[in-house]
Amino acid sequence: MVAGDGDQIFLGRVTWNRPPDPQKGSSFHIVVLDKRSHLMPSCIAATSARPDKVVAGADGSLDIAEKRYPWLRGIGLRKINGSFSNPGCAVSVRSVDASPVTFQTVLRPARPGTPPEHMVATAPAAVEDLLIALISVGPDGQVYWAQRLLH
Repeated sequence: MVAGDGDQIFLGRVTWNRPPDPQKGSSFHIVVLDKRSHLMPSCIAATSARPDKVVAGADGSLDIAEKRYPWLRGIGLRKINGSFSNPGCAVSVRSVDASPVTFQTVLRPARPGTPPEHMVATAPAAVEDLLIALISVGPDGQVYWAQRLLH
């Protein structure tokens, strides 16, 4: 990720203890959400102790988490003008053994005239403006729990 004039880089690290008997196929999502706009960053990069198990992206479990936890409003698919759009990027951790995960995102200044379906979190932002959450997901996409790490 390259930052330009007016861009802001946010760097974070999430760690957890391995569950004693994790269910096979369990995973986590790490979500960054701008609390002011309820938008996610357009891109996020991550690495971990198991770099092959960490990718940027989103899936249907974020829709489930958003419906269950009102404080996660903005992480699910958005319906705009009759079609669905991706809300931005989260970190998908495909192994409970991947702790710790270090992530980086760049927020860019808002561009006037950005269509609603392309809106993402923008700079300037303070750390207090961001919510970081860890979401536990089962092998069939079921959401077990979500925890605010920074709020």
